[in-house]
Amino acid sequence: MWGSGLLAYDQKTGKRDKYDDPDGEIEMVLFKDQGLIHEIVTSISYVDNIVWAATYFGGSRYDGRYWHNFLTKDRGLPSNFTNQVKGVNINRSWFSTDQGLACHGGVNWAVYRTSLTTGKPG
Repeated sequence: MWGSGLLAYDQKTGKRDKYDDPDGEIEMVLFKDQGLIHEIVTSISYVDNIVWAATYFGGSRYDGRYWHNFLTKDRGLPSNFTNQVKGVNINRSWFSTDQGLACHGGVNWAVYRTSLTTGKPG
């Protein structure tokens, strides 16, 4: 939902759960791992009961109980502007950003960028 967070629909119960800014004060989470990092979601991936979300201001992972947010300053993303996310399993995912491609392996990150001189992957 553009600008409104995530909406989950349970087919068995017909119930919808909305995941957005938990305190309702601003569209961005102010405290680490409090909830979905930002309401403008660009991509989601659902694998092994884990929701991975790419947003305009970082990435988020939700396991049904806890949120984990990923930012440039503390978690290894090359940029907070994430365009796409592809979850591989419970711990691994790929995030595409405006500053390169990043693979999260559960703890560490691998970042792939193009060379500034040749324009080829470096």
